[in-house]
Amino acid sequence: MSASEKGAVGGLSNWPLDRLLALVGRLVGTAQQRLLAPLHLTPTGHTVLTLVARQPMSFREIAGGAMVRPATVTALIDALEDEGYVERQPDRADRRVIRVAITALGVQRLQAADDALGAANEELFGALGPQAADRLRKALVEVARQARDAA
Repeated sequence: MSASEKGAVGGLSNWPLDRLLALVGRLVGTAQQRLLAPLHLTPTGHTVLTLVARQPMSFREIAGGAMVRPATVTALIDALEDEGYVERQPDRADRRVIRVAITALGVQRLQAADDALGAANEELFGALGPQAADRLRKALVEVARQARDAA
């Protein structure tokens, strides 16, 4: 956080919620980028690995799960595939569909990323306590739904 941002923190309680949320998103996103960069991941790349770790997914399913435009998925998958974190596989039921699956290296990188982000989340949100953190999560999910539906 820059000196001007640190000085501005005291006046944040008067900011409109949308502006405050945008600021927090930028600050947290920057911290995530810094933590994930040594693993050759972006925050969105981490989200994609998290999704395909559960099961192989189509590009359309990834776009929906990551809440990104379908056109964005191709570049994300290309970058993750170049690192050896995912691989493309034909869909057994529909030859027109390509599924993305996580590789063993991708599982290792995902675990390292989860460890780094988990420690950062504990530092950032630990003081809230579990109940307040849960309320914050629920409120943010609702705001995300509203913003998505309005878009």
